[in-house]
Amino acid sequence: NAALGQEHGYSRRAAKITKSHKFEMLCGLFIGLNAVSIGAQADWNVKNPGRDMPLGFKIVDYCFTLIFTLELLLRIVAEGQSFMSGRNPNISWNVFDSAIVLLSVASDFLGLLDVWAA
Repeated sequence: NAALGQEHGYSRRAAKITKSHKFEMLCGLFIGLNAVSIGAQADWNVKNPGRDMPLGFKIVDYCFTLIFTLELLLRIVAEGQSFMSGRNPNISWNVFDSAIVLLSVASDFLGLLDVWAA
């Protein structure tokens, strides 16, 4: 089946990317930058109680959500049906990453709804 072979090819390419040292380092860098961003936002909130978060912080949040969503999707393509398999040695991380990304997407979506409703 040509479609199945093409899908398998995508899976192999995604696996090659996600298992590379460069990809792991890049993901680590984004996690670190996200932590710095969260710290900066928390500091701003403490110093500016009751004020709306600046647009720049919101845009940065949306960018990190997009980056982590793309990373998760790439890992899902790479691992296929085994992504959430109990036999997968990374199942705990996969569940954790999925939950964090889903919560981030939901939070961003609800934030956009709030902006649109205003």
